[in-house]
Amino acid sequence: MTDTATGAQRYFEEVEIGEEYIQTQVPSRENVLEFLSTWSDPGDETRGRFTDQAGADKDGLQKPIVPGNMSASMITRLVTDWAGPLGRIVSLDISFRRPVQHNDQLTCLALVTERDDDLADAGGPAIVSIDVSFENERGEKPVQGTAQVELPRRDAE
Repeated sequence: MTDTATGAQRYFEEVEIGEEYIQTQVPSRENVLEFLSTWSDPGDETRGRFTDQAGADKDGLQKPIVPGNMSASMITRLVTDWAGPLGRIVSLDISFRRPVQHNDQLTCLALVTERDDDLADAGGPAIVSIDVSFENERGEKPVQGTAQVELPRRDAE
């Protein structure tokens, strides 16, 4: 399933293994500058690799890159958009394989890999496991990970 709408609530009973949720994100220089303005010191010399070509060149990079914690935020957004407003991230494990560059055309994928029906049937939380990844236009997967999400039950409403 391809779904680009955000804000839709997922319910445990309706989620199937193999279900996909896809978003497209394009982190621009402006997005990176806005993100940096919320957490880093403007005088920090290490910001260059994130903000301009000269800084990227100095660090041996082809282009300025997206900060790792911004990529993590983008993955978190993918998971929360997939889960909906009543979903809750139980765990999120992210692996950074290579840098995300400014203006990369990212296909962001969440793939359902497991439903814990036994736990849910026993009255426990309704947990779904998903694989998450970014793929850029060069076919690289710079960020990959897994998440466990607790979803509401339809019959609990």
